[in-house]
Amino acid sequence: MIYHLTTHDNWQKTLDSNKGFYKSDSLSTEGFIHCSYKEQVATSANTHFKQAEELVILFIVEKRVRDILKSEPSRGGELFPHLYGPMPLEAVEEVRILVRNSEGLFEF
Repeated sequence: MIYHLTTHDNWQKTLDSNKGFYKSDSLSTEGFIHCSYKEQVATSANTHFKQAEELVILFIVEKRVRDILKSEPSRGGELFPHLYGPMPLEAVEEVRILVRNSEGLFEF
């Protein structure tokens, strides 16, 4: 399983478009959709979404995105999963809301 963090508005736009695929802004600007492994989710949320009160977390089945998935080094050489293309919505097994804890941090 890999995970993608997004805002409620971005996720709702995807659902409203009814096209069957998810595209993040980074797919256009960087060429891939940022994802995380389970142990990276909280750090990614707290690093890249400092202004968000809550996030949507997509649980993505790796074998359903195998053709567009690459694990590549990022922060300090740590490997992160990246999706090089629009993600089919059928790859999403579960969607949850990630909220801040009493200390103001996201935890997963």
